[in-house]
Amino acid sequence: MTTIGYFSSLGLLYFPLSLSVSVFGAMTGMLCSYALGRKFGKPLLWKYGKWIRLTTKRLEKTESWFERYGPWAICTGYYISGLRHLTCYLAGMSAMSLRRYLLYSIAGALFWCAFFISIGYILGASADFSDAHASVL
Repeated sequence: MTTIGYFSSLGLLYFPLSLSVSVFGAMTGMLCSYALGRKFGKPLLWKYGKWIRLTTKRLEKTESWFERYGPWAICTGYYISGLRHLTCYLAGMSAMSLRRYLLYSIAGALFWCAFFISIGYILGASADFSDAHASVL
């Protein structure tokens, strides 16, 4: 995302279009996780959870935690690798309505993409690479 912001600061990419495509891409992945949670639910986690150290006890704790903080976990889960897909899977598994899920996941994706693209844009706009090119030549 920061690279996209950097390219936008150079004028190689159009910032609003880059943001839109990035949000669409993030939402595509998150909707896949949600759909998997809706379709396969707990049995998939019971079978393969051991590979990610998700025991039955941890799954129960995670479910109760998600019931309490689920919508906000979806929004903030974008900032923690691995957690973003797990929260979306849990949303599908807990039968959260698609409309409610989309509300929180689109907000999370928009803020996440805008944050990192903006960092790249700001850093790219403030960087002066003229000395770096001169020393190479």
